[in-house]
Amino acid sequence: MFLDEDHEALLAAQLTKETLVDTQARMGMMLDLMPMGLLIHTRQGIIFGNQEASRLLQVPQDQVVGRHFLDFLQTQIDEAAQQMDEAFKGRICENSTEADIRTAEGTVRTIKLIAGALPWDGNPVVQLLLQDITDLKTIQNALHRLTITDELTGAFNRRHAFAIANRFSTARALGPMPSRSLSLILTISSA
Repeated sequence: MFLDEDHEALLAAQLTKETLVDTQARMGMMLDLMPMGLLIHTRQGIIFGNQEASRLLQVPQDQVVGRHFLDFLQTQIDEAAQQMDEAFKGRICENSTEADIRTAEGTVRTIKLIAGALPWDGNPVVQLLLQDITDLKTIQNALHRLTITDELTGAFNRRHAFAIANRFSTARALGPMPSRSLSLILTISSA
C-alpha cells in the first residue's frame, strides 16, 4: 500500500516537473515572439533579452545578457535612468521616455522606453519594453516641416513667420534682451 502511494507521488512529482519545464519553454517562446523589445534588467545589467530587443540593438541575443541598457543610449540618458530607478523602487512611472540608441552597427534608432517593476523576491528586477519609433518620428518631423514651410520654396509660411514675429515682439516687450537670448528665440522659432 505504501509503495503504491510512493509510486503515485513520484509520478505526480515527475508530471509536475515536466509541466513546469514545458511552461517555462513556452513562456520563453512567447516572450521571444513579442513585437516589442523586452529586457529583464537588474541594477547591474540585463539578465534576459528577447529576439526583438536583440534585433533592435543589433546584438546577438546571447550577448545582450550582462550589458547595461543605458550603455546603448545616445540621448535622454538621465531621463531613462530616472525611469528605471523609479521602477526599481516599485513606483509606476506614468511617462515613457523617447531616446536615441546607437546600435552595434552604428546606426541610430529612436525608441520609446517603458519601465516597470517585476514582483520578484530578492534582487530588484525591472522589465524594459522597447518600441522602435524611428519611422514614426521621421514622418512626424516631415509633417511638422510641411506645416511651417512653403513646399515649393522651402521658406517659412505666413503663419509660421507671424508666430516668430509674435514671439520676438513678446520678448522685446519684456525688456532689453541680451543678444544670446535673441539668438535663442530665433533658434527655437526655426525648429
